[in-house]
Amino acid sequence: MRVPDFDDYRKDSTKCPERRNRDTADDRKLEAYAPTFVASVAGVYAAKTVVTQLLSSMAASKDVLAAAKTEVDLSNIPEGKVQVIKWQGRPVFVYHRSQELIDQERAMDVGQLRDPQPDEARSQRPDWVILIGICTHLGCVPIPNAGSVPGGFFCPCHGSHFDTAGRVRKGPAPKNLEIPPYEFTDDTSLNFDENELLQAKLDTLSKTNMIDYLIDVKKQVYPDIDVPEEMKARRQEILTELQRLQEKNKTVLQLINDEKLMKKMESMRDSKTLIKFLSEEADCGNYQVSSSYLYFYMLVFPTSDKNYLNALWGKLASEILTQEWDTALEDINKVREYIDNMGNNNPPQVLQQRTWLIHWSLFVFFNHIKGRDMIIDMLLYRPHYLNAIQTSCPHVLRYLAAAVIVNRSRRSALKDLVKVIQQESYTYKDPITEFLEHLYVNFDFDGARQKLQECQIVLCNDFFLIALLNEFVENARLMIFETFCRIHQCISIQMLAEKLNMEVDLAECWIVNLIRNARLDAKIDSKLGHVVMGGQPASPYQQLVEKIETLSVRSEALENLIERKVKAKTQDTNAVNWNYN
Repeated sequence: MRVPDFDDYRKDSTKCPERRNRDTADDRKLEAYAPTFVASVAGVYAAKTVVTQLLSSMAASKDVLAAAKTEVDLSNIPEGKVQVIKWQGRPVFVYHRSQELIDQERAMDVGQLRDPQPDEARSQRPDWVILIGICTHLGCVPIPNAGSVPGGFFCPCHGSHFDTAGRVRKGPAPKNLEIPPYEFTDDTSLNFDENELLQAKLDTLSKTNMIDYLIDVKKQVYPDIDVPEEMKARRQEILTELQRLQEKNKTVLQLINDEKLMKKMESMRDSKTLIKFLSEEADCGNYQVSSSYLYFYMLVFPTSDKNYLNALWGKLASEILTQEWDTALEDINKVREYIDNMGNNNPPQVLQQRTWLIHWSLFVFFNHIKGRDMIIDMLLYRPHYLNAIQTSCPHVLRYLAAAVIVNRSRRSALKDLVKVIQQESYTYKDPITEFLEHLYVNFDFDGARQKLQECQIVLCNDFFLIALLNEFVENARLMIFETFCRIHQCISIQMLAEKLNMEVDLAECWIVNLIRNARLDAKIDSKLGHVVMGGQPASPYQQLVEKIETLSVRSEALENLIERKVKAKTQDTNAVNWNYN
């Protein structure tokens, strides 16, 4: 099956995970934020300008709008087949269903579905189903004609199964596949209209406070109709509310310009009002401003404040949305420390918070230059987070396994990772975890080769891993070669080529470069087509490094545990003394 290439859909900034945006650190000086805070209290006009500029930048580009109207010739799609087209930067499935598939879906009991919808409501014509090819779980691209439902769709990333109408039948996906706005111009033509897209955008924006953007879209949909008075009134209400909240938080906003106000602020902490103001900013899409304010909020208010954890999550979300990966990594550590210090007063809540942090951290780990090391340290060597994965989200093992495979400097973590994969194999499997299991547990090289082919399909459809495709395949082949060489001393190049899914000539060239670059003790007999491996004595230094590599992480975890025990004991002692007095 041909795997579509979705590289064109990705931003330039996410194609290279080593790219930095700007450096931000905790020691940044307060004076650097003066322009932002002074401008924020300048009045209604300034607020209007900021919001308008931000929302205008979020509008679709001209080339996207030009391609908004797409026509599809249905006569070239045979019955039972799916054609994938690109529309508005997203894959769309055009499915020509047979009568057998139609009867199959209409016989389904709608009450048993997670997102109940009858088959008739999913298509304008029973023989044609049009779906946006993006899984509603984490945005992966499902595979047509695959999965447990005959003729349905299967998302290999996390195991969601959809029927031929795009309704979720099994797996973690919460909702059915979305249906794009379309119309049949005749029996053999399908049209995606820009006006219908704008109408869908209008319906979505009407639920937010992005009022200027909403008015602009309204004018595009209805160019001959004036903006309704109620919309103008709502715009004025939003701006008035922003101004009112700015005035209420005027003391905090002036903190940057007058250090003497710090002491005054200690007695004027109104976290509820400030959090409401920041929520309003975030709701308007002004993530950079809300991030800056939240930074100062956490400087002023104590960690015991009831809104402090919400502020931590809000700042982390703002940094992720603005792609400030350095600062987002710092925020992940702050959220983790706060959750770890919550203790075991409410174990279900702590588990939920850790599960959320694991999923949010994937955005940072796969974009930050040090993310590949950080994900291993946090998810594999911190017992609380490894337990959270095993309890709530075993599908995260895919990303942990991929990070270990592409990170040659952390191969020592393979042993621990394989143990975890074996323990969780009864609850979760995918081609990436099975590849490691075949290679390092069963030593089944044919099985590993087959799983490597499946891994390429998985990576092409995974939002986080698609940028690692070439690097993953190269390192996976290297792992197969290294493991094979540990078992055999004389190896046929033709056999290696089969194990690596390569042509014989390319495999020989690849092995020569590997021996040269890695300085392996090996020779190639070109006449016989053999690779003769020399002795590979284990370096005592390398063995020592592998033994102590994770010692610092485990020591830190032990230190945090002792600190929490001492803190809890101190609190209990103080409580007893207070009761006695």
